[in-house]
Amino acid sequence: MIFFCHDSIPNLQYAIKWGSAFYGTKELGWLIEVAAYAVSANIVFLNGAAFDPKPSMGSGDQTRYIKIKSIEEIKEPVIIDYIGQAGQFNGWK
Repeated sequence: MIFFCHDSIPNLQYAIKWGSAFYGTKELGWLIEVAAYAVSANIVFLNGAAFDPKPSMGSGDQTRYIKIKSIEEIKEPVIIDYIGQAGQFNGWK
């Protein structure tokens, strides 16, 4: 996951918080959360409501997410696009 993010979001950092991986920058805040489960992972875009198109899962004013079931899905163009869009909006500070 981090390899795709680094190509799209400059100065990316990560931390483990509450059992999940968070990715973000000092300037924009936390942008992406990856929550792993036994058979899938949720990639949560903390500013995903601003994306065009919006990730399909989630509701509310800020977050949207996608569910993946294999590491290969991360290479899909729509996911790479979402990661790029995450670096264009402020996240959680």
